[in-house]
Amino acid sequence: MESCIKILFSDANFSRIFNKRKPTTDHWMDFSIGSSACHIAVSQIQKRKAVDVELYINDDKELFKSLFAHKDEIEKNMEMELEWKELPERKASRILIEKTVDLDDRATWPEQFDYIMDTCIKMKRAFKRYL
Repeated sequence: MESCIKILFSDANFSRIFNKRKPTTDHWMDFSIGSSACHIAVSQIQKRKAVDVELYINDDKELFKSLFAHKDEIEKNMEMELEWKELPERKASRILIEKTVDLDDRATWPEQFDYIMDTCIKMKRAFKRYL
Protein backbone atom coordinates (compact mmCIF):
# COMPACT_ATOMS: atom_id res chain seq x y z
CA MET A 1 0.00 0.00 0.00
CA GLU A 2 3.01 2.33 0.23
CA SER A 3 2.97 3.02 -3.51
CA CYS A 4 -0.80 3.44 -3.32
CA ILE A 5 -0.46 6.17 -0.69
CA LYS A 6 2.14 7.99 -2.79
CA ILE A 7 -0.13 7.93 -5.83
CA LEU A 8 -3.28 8.93 -3.95
CA PHE A 9 -1.65 11.86 -2.22
CA SER A 10 0.10 13.08 -5.34
CA ASP A 11 -3.39 14.09 -6.49
CA ALA A 12 -3.98 17.69 -5.29
CA ASN A 13 -7.75 17.29 -4.96
CA PHE A 14 -7.52 14.06 -2.94
CA SER A 15 -4.78 15.37 -0.64
CA ARG A 16 -6.80 18.54 0.00
CA ILE A 17 -9.82 16.48 1.15
CA PHE A 18 -8.07 13.70 3.13
CA ASN A 19 -5.19 13.86 5.62
CA LYS A 20 -2.03 12.10 4.50
CA ARG A 21 -1.40 8.72 6.08
CA LYS A 22 1.74 6.87 6.92
CA PRO A 23 2.31 3.86 4.61
CA THR A 24 1.71 0.39 6.06
CA THR A 25 2.09 -3.16 4.81
CA ASP A 26 -1.65 -3.83 5.27
CA HIS A 27 -4.00 -4.53 2.37
CA TRP A 28 -6.25 -1.68 3.46
CA MET A 29 -6.14 2.03 4.29
CA ASP A 30 -8.46 4.04 6.49
CA PHE A 31 -9.36 7.70 5.97
CA SER A 32 -11.01 9.99 8.50
CA ILE A 33 -14.18 11.79 7.52
CA GLY A 34 -14.56 13.90 10.64
CA SER A 35 -16.49 11.49 12.84
CA SER A 36 -15.17 9.09 15.46
CA ALA A 37 -18.14 6.78 14.76
CA CYS A 38 -17.01 5.84 11.25
CA HIS A 39 -14.33 6.17 8.60
CA ILE A 40 -13.71 5.34 4.95
CA ALA A 41 -11.70 2.19 4.32
CA VAL A 42 -10.13 1.13 1.02
CA SER A 43 -9.21 -2.54 0.64
CA GLN A 44 -7.55 -4.80 -1.92
CA ILE A 45 -9.21 -8.21 -2.03
CA GLN A 46 -6.83 -10.63 -3.73
CA LYS A 47 -9.28 -13.59 -3.61
CA ARG A 48 -11.93 -11.75 -5.60
CA LYS A 49 -9.50 -9.59 -7.61
CA ALA A 50 -11.23 -6.45 -6.44
CA VAL A 51 -10.92 -3.19 -4.58
CA ASP A 52 -13.59 -1.89 -2.29
CA VAL A 53 -14.33 1.47 -0.78
CA GLU A 54 -16.54 1.47 2.27
CA LEU A 55 -17.94 3.53 5.06
CA TYR A 56 -17.03 1.44 8.10
CA ILE A 57 -19.23 2.12 11.12
CA ASN A 58 -17.47 0.68 14.14
CA ASP A 59 -20.18 0.14 16.77
CA ASP A 60 -23.28 2.23 16.09
CA LYS A 61 -26.32 0.46 14.62
CA GLU A 62 -28.41 3.61 15.14
CA LEU A 63 -26.03 5.56 12.90
CA PHE A 64 -26.34 2.86 10.23
CA LYS A 65 -30.15 3.05 10.44
CA SER A 66 -30.04 6.83 10.29
CA LEU A 67 -27.85 6.74 7.18
CA PHE A 68 -29.99 4.00 5.62
CA ALA A 69 -33.01 6.31 5.96
CA HIS A 70 -31.18 8.57 3.46
CA LYS A 71 -30.03 5.74 1.19
CA ASP A 72 -31.65 7.06 -1.99
CA GLU A 73 -30.28 10.58 -1.50
CA ILE A 74 -26.79 9.31 -0.67
CA GLU A 75 -26.64 7.00 -3.69
CA LYS A 76 -28.01 9.74 -5.94
CA ASN A 77 -25.34 12.17 -4.70
CA MET A 78 -22.62 9.57 -5.24
CA GLU A 79 -24.06 8.46 -8.59
CA MET A 80 -23.42 4.89 -7.41
CA GLU A 81 -25.38 2.01 -5.91
CA LEU A 82 -23.95 0.88 -2.59
CA GLU A 83 -24.15 -2.38 -0.71
CA TRP A 84 -25.67 -1.69 2.73
CA LYS A 85 -24.62 -4.28 5.33
CA GLU A 86 -25.97 -3.71 8.82
CA LEU A 87 -24.41 -6.99 10.02
CA PRO A 88 -26.72 -7.44 13.04
CA GLU A 89 -24.62 -10.30 14.44
CA ARG A 90 -21.52 -8.05 14.59
CA LYS A 91 -20.63 -4.74 16.17
CA ALA A 92 -19.61 -3.07 12.93
CA SER A 93 -21.72 -2.16 9.90
CA ARG A 94 -20.48 -1.50 6.38
CA ILE A 95 -21.69 0.51 3.42
CA LEU A 96 -19.56 -0.32 0.41
CA ILE A 97 -18.97 -0.54 -3.28
CA GLU A 98 -16.68 -3.14 -4.82
CA LYS A 99 -15.03 -3.09 -8.24
CA THR A 100 -13.41 -6.04 -9.97
CA VAL A 101 -9.87 -5.14 -11.09
CA ASP A 102 -6.66 -6.82 -12.16
CA LEU A 103 -4.43 -6.04 -9.19
CA ASP A 104 -1.38 -7.48 -10.95
CA ASP A 105 -1.69 -5.41 -14.14
CA ARG A 106 0.33 -2.28 -13.41
CA ALA A 107 -0.87 -0.70 -16.65
CA THR A 108 -4.38 -0.46 -15.14
CA TRP A 109 -3.25 0.96 -11.80
CA PRO A 110 -3.82 4.62 -12.79
CA GLU A 111 -7.43 3.80 -13.66
CA GLN A 112 -7.82 1.88 -10.38
CA PHE A 113 -6.41 4.78 -8.35
CA ASP A 114 -8.65 7.26 -10.16
CA TYR A 115 -11.64 5.08 -9.24
CA ILE A 116 -10.54 4.85 -5.59
CA MET A 117 -9.94 8.60 -5.30
CA ASP A 118 -13.20 9.51 -7.00
CA THR A 119 -15.21 7.08 -4.87
CA CYS A 120 -13.59 8.20 -1.60
CA ILE A 121 -14.29 11.85 -2.39
CA LYS A 122 -17.89 11.15 -3.40
CA MET A 123 -18.41 9.02 -0.31
CA LYS A 124 -17.04 11.64 2.06
CA ARG A 125 -19.16 14.40 0.53
CA ALA A 126 -22.34 12.29 0.40
CA PHE A 127 -22.16 10.94 3.97
CA LYS A 128 -20.70 13.93 5.80
CA ARG A 129 -23.97 15.89 5.76
CA TYR A 130 -25.69 13.05 7.67
CA LEU A 131 -23.04 12.56 10.35
